[in-house]
Amino acid sequence: MHILIFGAGHFGKRAIRLFRKCFPEAVLTIVDAESQRLRPFSGALIRLVCSDAVDFLGAVLRQRNPVNFPDWIVPAVPIHLACEWIKRDIAPEYHWVSIPFPEEIRSRLPNPFPGGIGTVYTSIADFRCPDACPAPASHCTHTGLPRPLIMNQYLETIGGDRYHSVVIQSIQLGPGAGGYPAKALLDARDRVVASDRPVLLATACACHGVVDAFRLTRAAQTDSL
Repeated sequence: MHILIFGAGHFGKRAIRLFRKCFPEAVLTIVDAESQRLRPFSGALIRLVCSDAVDFLGAVLRQRNPVNFPDWIVPAVPIHLACEWIKRDIAPEYHWVSIPFPEEIRSRLPNPFPGGIGTVYTSIADFRCPDACPAPASHCTHTGLPRPLIMNQYLETIGGDRYHSVVIQSIQLGPGAGGYPAKALLDARDRVVASDRPVLLATACACHGVVDAFRLTRAAQTDSL
């Protein structure tokens, strides 16, 4: 098993420690644009890559090299990695236009927090979650209360007839650390380009999510206007 971790900060380091314990036979690769963040892992039998996250992810997925192709992608960088990769991968065939996040949808999200243009973060928690939360399906480990919703499932429903909701589910690989199969990212890209409506693209686990609102036009259509 190959686990590709993006970001060597707090969450990336936690993921490395966890995966070395839970998956001792796995090949671990950690990617960060700042070489000094990678230095603590030197000599630890971990593949170290100093690179921009979106650049490296694009190169790996384009090559389809069985040696480098990841089974799991773990985003621990302060960007919506799936969104940025899809945006870059479908250019220049498609023009990507971020749109203001729809207020009628934002108002239905729990604890929404604005990101950049068209981006909203959402969480069922209004507190900092425990680092090693096991995320049981039935309840919140911090409050002991039943979950009001399952975030990744809820975000699939928010688009209605006006927007096309595409959700990449982040699956917990161990307490407090999750990711998604590379195939889920490729499938999301295909769903995005097949849409005939504005898109709400999300990455979400059971508790938290990030959603980007945008629309696409084919380059040929735009150039002919």
